[in-house]
Amino acid sequence: MQTQTTETVANRPAKRRVITVQAADIPPRWGHYQRHVLAYGHEPGVLSGAELEGKAAKYSGRYAASRGPVVAWAKQRGVTPRYHEDRCGACLWTDTDGNVVEFTIVAKPD
Repeated sequence: MQTQTTETVANRPAKRRVITVQAADIPPRWGHYQRHVLAYGHEPGVLSGAELEGKAAKYSGRYAASRGPVVAWAKQRGVTPRYHEDRCGACLWTDTDGNVVEFTIVAKPD
């Protein structure tokens, strides 16, 4: 896993950390939605499930439950979901220093 800290654009916290993850390091049993949560958890509405509002309501419980293993996997790597007031109170991937974290999934090693 490689990490890189970058200065970001307007409407984002001052620092964002990018973590590159090899696709082979992600549990093979994860489906499309779980990989989506990992890769886009730095965007508002993904970790909370708000982006699914109005879509497939009968499956909302399953989607919510499927986010749990992704959060557990990220926590093992020092990243947790946290609410950010400067991002309209959105829940985003965050490292121990309070930086927003973006996971980038790559198919093969650099």
